[in-house]
Amino acid sequence: MSESMNAGAPVLAVRGAHKTFGKLKALEDATLELFEGERLALLGPNGAGKTTLLRSVTGRVRLDRGAIELFGHEEPPEARRRAIGVVPQEIASTASPRATSPGAWSGRCAGPGSPIARSRWCATSRAG
Repeated sequence: MSESMNAGAPVLAVRGAHKTFGKLKALEDATLELFEGERLALLGPNGAGKTTLLRSVTGRVRLDRGAIELFGHEEPPEARRRAIGVVPQEIASTASPRATSPGAWSGRCAGPGSPIARSRWCATSRAG
């Protein structure tokens, strides 16, 4: 969807993301926008940069160059790490029986004071 079809700022914007690991270029000018109500799938072969992009968005990897915005505001990695819960596929299938939902698990991983834990909201809860 183009920005002209959406009144507000994108929920997530990645602009010109670059990340290298030694001589390996994991991301080279990665750019995307995700607006409220949209869903995003990252498809590609191993080594295409999907995991590096997600780790960058969630503040677990620092970009060499580029910007990541949440709701129209550029946020440092530490803020994104606190604001976005992550439920890796491997954990989702082996979660503790006490974790009643992906949102609960996500809040636990992000910490009790995180926005995820306070709101009990998780991106995966809307994917159904």
